[in-house]
Amino acid sequence: MKTGRGNGFKFQDYSVTALVQKVEEAVTLYRQNPRAWRKVMMNAMQADFSWKKSARRYVELYRVAQAQDGGV
Repeated sequence: MKTGRGNGFKFQDYSVTALVQKVEEAVTLYRQNPRAWRKVMMNAMQADFSWKKSARRYVELYRVAQAQDGGV
């Protein structure tokens, strides 16, 4: 929790080992720093992960791509 804005635990290597490491990191944070854990939880609950938001962003991106391509 460097910035206080995080809402989860990110990893690049999509492997069992990387996942286990992040789960262990989460458990450690939960046990050793409940205040930081709660901040991560609250940030995650306030984030909008809805399909509606994703679809809206996809449409915006599609329109930008369409405009750049001359209106395909």
